[in-house]
Amino acid sequence: MNHYQIITDSTCDITQQMAEELEVLVIPMEFTLDDKNYHNYPDEREMTNQAFYQAMRDGKMPRTTQITVSTFLDTFEPILQQGKDILYIGFTSGLSATYERSCMVVQELTEKYPDRKIYAVDSRCASMGEGFLVELCVEQKRQGATLEEAKQWLEQNRDHIAHWITVDDLNHLKRGGRISAASALVGGMLGIKPIIHVDQAGSLVAVDKVRGRRQSLDYIADRIVKTATQHPARIRIVHGDALEEAQYVESRIREKLDVQECNILYVGPIIGSHTGPGMVAAVAYCSEK
Repeated sequence: MNHYQIITDSTCDITQQMAEELEVLVIPMEFTLDDKNYHNYPDEREMTNQAFYQAMRDGKMPRTTQITVSTFLDTFEPILQQGKDILYIGFTSGLSATYERSCMVVQELTEKYPDRKIYAVDSRCASMGEGFLVELCVEQKRQGATLEEAKQWLEQNRDHIAHWITVDDLNHLKRGGRISAASALVGGMLGIKPIIHVDQAGSLVAVDKVRGRRQSLDYIADRIVKTATQHPARIRIVHGDALEEAQYVESRIREKLDVQECNILYVGPIIGSHTGPGMVAAVAYCSEK
């Protein structure tokens, strides 16, 4: 009997409707804007994605925090007390210490509840890359995978979730320490757009740069087309309040690839704090990350 609960965190950027359909528990991460703390719930109850990006366009500088040990305890323990086991799929350790904290809690609760099984898996993914991995894991569970089998599937498949990303404003990456101030200034003057992906360690890596917004969107679409291994393909596209650009990427992918489904979603405030308005990313199950 598959008596285990799949849990993730809100960096996965799945919507409330998706969370309910998948029967997944989503731990909201926190961000600060104008010295006020907000929880990033999937239903956007404390701040909508549109309001968040408008605040950034107005010059506001959000900050993000990691999930605390106490939050993990408060989330996990009631489930264990119900007699259920836990599979937590966490935000990549390449960008946050959240997964490391979850492991501390897993160890503590395993000692306290020796009859229960608790696993934490580093997704090595971000945003809808993490969300898509969660979706695929739920499908494994519904097909009969045990807790151990689902964990093993995650560890064997997480490095096939490709993320190809471009941003519109280099200054947000500069603020996060991803590029130098000089690079941001020159790149902005020349209309340079970076191409970024998430590597096998789950870190953000700048792999190329192109001149022009349309060229950067074409680039990320082409990378998905070249490496997608599901045919017809299942595509996920996320954006930082840039729906038209996201739709353009979808159209470019559909021109060259047989697509079964393509969901376009917002990238939420946790990732969006570091990538800013205008970010667009394409995600798919691919031969290489």
